[in-house]
Amino acid sequence: MNEGYSDAFFNRMNENMVGGLLTSTVAQILSIDYARMCCEVLPLNDDEATPIDDVPFGFMQNADFLVRFPYKAGDLVFIGFCKDDIDPVFFGDENRDNAADELFQRKDAFVIGGAQKFIDPSTIPSTHDESFLICKKDFSSRIEIDVDGKVIIETDENIEMTTKKDFKVSAQNITLEGATVTANGEDLTTDLV
Repeated sequence: MNEGYSDAFFNRMNENMVGGLLTSTVAQILSIDYARMCCEVLPLNDDEATPIDDVPFGFMQNADFLVRFPYKAGDLVFIGFCKDDIDPVFFGDENRDNAADELFQRKDAFVIGGAQKFIDPSTIPSTHDESFLICKKDFSSRIEIDVDGKVIIETDENIEMTTKKDFKVSAQNITLEGATVTANGEDLTTDLV
């Protein structure tokens, strides 16, 4: 066999195989089903792409806790494609016979996380670059743990804390400042001495 022909054949075969291998891409959320924690997405880098339904959110969770972002239609996200068929696990289908034959399928997409456009960067001040942040993009509300371990909760809105049990505050010093400070309807802004 001609060596040049052989190389071209295998190069073309390799390109076709890699081109058909779905790993991850950028997509836009079209709609969300919060009850089922999934969404419909449209991959953006393919002019012939069609929407993908029932795409689960990939978020931090275990048996007892979860951290969920309030995605909305129009959000830009990264989606990945599981190597194996996810239906038997997510839909409770015990028939796994076909799972091994279906690798990197469009229907096995999941949302990895949100994506930031470089042409529209967030407005978080650079002084917080080393902090762990949970915040609004306009920085009007934030929970921050800075590099020294200081915890900061700041917002332009009300802060509400409610518990059906006791609420305990313990510190070396406690300072309350406000136009009015009340406890059980009693005004605490007067001198308590």
